[in-house]
Amino acid sequence: KPLLSLGKARLIDHVAARLKPQVATLALNANGDPARFAGTGLPVIEDTVPGHAGPLAGILAGLEWAAKQTTCRWLMSAAG
Repeated sequence: KPLLSLGKARLIDHVAARLKPQVATLALNANGDPARFAGTGLPVIEDTVPGHAGPLAGILAGLEWAAKQTTCRWLMSAAG
């Protein structure tokens, strides 16, 4: 869904444009081929739980990624 167009931009671009001014770092979590999001300019965090385990696997991957960031204190999730 995030790659679908809404007007002149993709949904992911609309969401990123709204979030970027509000956060220090913006990243994207996705399972499957991360190359499909290469055009976003965002780092892609892959699920750490194998087998397409669902939305909670994405939140876990985000939490694990955030724990490794020296300046990250909060994690915000926007479903796609």
